[in-house]
Amino acid sequence: MCNLLKPALECRDVTVKFGDVTALSGVAVSFVPGQIHAVVGQNGAGKTTFARVAAGLVQPTAGAVDVMGHEIRTGQVSVSRTAGVELVHQSFALPPSFTVAEIMEFGATGKGGIYSRKGLAKRWRGHIADLDVQVDLNRRIRDLPIETQQGIEIARALVMDARVLILDEPTAVLSPSGINMLFARVRRLRERGVTVILILHKIREVLGIADTVTVLRGGRKVEGPLPIAEVSPRGSPT
Repeated sequence: MCNLLKPALECRDVTVKFGDVTALSGVAVSFVPGQIHAVVGQNGAGKTTFARVAAGLVQPTAGAVDVMGHEIRTGQVSVSRTAGVELVHQSFALPPSFTVAEIMEFGATGKGGIYSRKGLAKRWRGHIADLDVQVDLNRRIRDLPIETQQGIEIARALVMDARVLILDEPTAVLSPSGINMLFARVRRLRERGVTVILILHKIREVLGIADTVTVLRGGRKVEGPLPIAEVSPRGSPT
């Protein structure tokens, strides 16, 4: 029970420098488990760098990252995944010639193998259905609409029972109906106890989905996490 009181994800004075450029500067922020958190800011605020540090893709120059109260070794994707942190990028990375079932199997094992299409489809049908992704598991990725591809990216990220799911600018490529579908999916994840961190920049979308808002500006945290009730379009930090 005490684990529930610990932040799902905490960055402690994280700084990232790329040569002479400082992408993040002393960012300290923690996120309550089982909520939807928006991280907002204009282009160049450091949002994507923040997401990549949390997911193990970027080694911070200084600072530390904790998951559920335990410090993890930064700069290693495998360590972040083992700790339960997954990142879905703005640009999808699904192999276009793979079927949906093959994508799910590769996400679970990290390697190929001998299998039957029927067997793979049966194995992953329930996992896909739990996220309300309506798709034939034998269809190839290249033949699917963008909203469905995103749903599969999220489903693949959750194969390893992720406790913290980070979505980097997930609405950028979606239609209004696709955004509604995504937000419904994110709310279901919250109901399951998954902590979701959304990298966003449109205040209307933030107000429609988030429980808290954290604002980055020029690589620094300037506000948050603020309860969504304390944020308004007129006083928007973005």
